[in-house]
Order: sequence, then structure tokens, then C-alpha cells
Amino acid sequence: CPPLQACEPFVLVLTSALILGTRPSIPLTLSLVPVVMGVSIASATELCFNWLGFLSAMASNLASALRNTYSKACLKDARGDLSSVNLLAILSMQSAVMMIP
Repeated sequence: CPPLQACEPFVLVLTSALILGTRPSIPLTLSLVPVVMGVSIASATELCFNWLGFLSAMASNLASALRNTYSKACLKDARGDLSSVNLLAILSMQSAVMMIP
């Protein structure tokens, strides 16, 4: 479901609002409308829609949005001790550990 991956910014704004309590600006919200409309049209006209693909794509969007929200929260809480490169290294190590069966 490649069109659903385009909804990642929408999911990111949603998770940031729910978890961090940030309120998106009106221009940001309005800029997401064409993206959501386009994904809706592309998904509605998809000939071979299946729920497993849809749920997998949305889970991927959610995981990516949660990672970005977590990164934003960590950088906000860090008092100059954590650079974005160090944070990327830490998140990569955590992700690698989570992938171990």
C-alpha cells in the first residue's frame, strides 16, 4: 500500500498532539488535507485492496510516527547533552535490540 505511506505526516501530527500535547498550526493542518484526500482517492480506487496490507502500512506509519515523537521528546528534554546524531545512534541500537527474536 504505497499510497498509505504518504499518510505518515498525518499520523505524526496526530501522535504529537496526543502524546506531546502539541497543537498543530492551521497552515500545517490545511497542508495535510490534500495528502489525506489523495490517499483516500487512491485507496478507494485500488482494485486489489486487502486488510492485511492496509493494517501493515498503518502499523508502519504509526511506528515511524512514534519514533519521531519519541525523538522530539528526548531532544526537548535533553539539556544540551544529546545531539541529534547521538539520539539517532541510541534509537538505532534500541531498534536493533528489539529485532532480536
